[in-house]
Amino acid sequence: YQNIAALFSEKGENELAISHYQKALVYFEENSFDAAITLSNIAYDYHQKGDYNLAEEYYLRAIDLEEKLLQQYGNQEDIRQDWIRIRHNYATFLNKTAAYSQARKQLELTNQWIVPVDTLVRSNHYTILGGNLAKQGHFEEAEQHWQLALRMRQNLSNAPVTFLSDSYYDIGHYLYAAQGDFTSA
Repeated sequence: YQNIAALFSEKGENELAISHYQKALVYFEENSFDAAITLSNIAYDYHQKGDYNLAEEYYLRAIDLEEKLLQQYGNQEDIRQDWIRIRHNYATFLNKTAAYSQARKQLELTNQWIVPVDTLVRSNHYTILGGNLAKQGHFEEAEQHWQLALRMRQNLSNAPVTFLSDSYYDIGHYLYAAQGDFTSA
């Protein structure tokens, strides 16, 4: 199951990968190195799928298990290498999700302000969110944010032309061109 799951993961078929990794877990001892690596692999596929809560849950389970194994078996090279790899994957996950999370919180705070916020400021928040989503491969949601920012900017009579051109550039370059749709770009 482990090898089949890895193939599905490489192809971007995260649901099938997760399903096969879950089946593989049944065959591993609960407190084994293979179980820790498999938990980390499940976390990776949840991350790729955009399910950040489950990704974090599985990363933390993998890290916890690896730390127990380090204590139980000592500082063996193969255990340390697994632990380093799992920690690196988790750090990468945190780095990618933190940027999106931070931008989302900033937008939520902006929308809660009692004093009306300048529409250009709000449109900038949507632009930032779109960029973070596109970097994570969530192009559909990124486009929604960029289109909203563009509409907000188009409705402003005093919007600088550069803000409109920036919106069109973001949509063309970071959305369509990034996906290989050069006609739309």
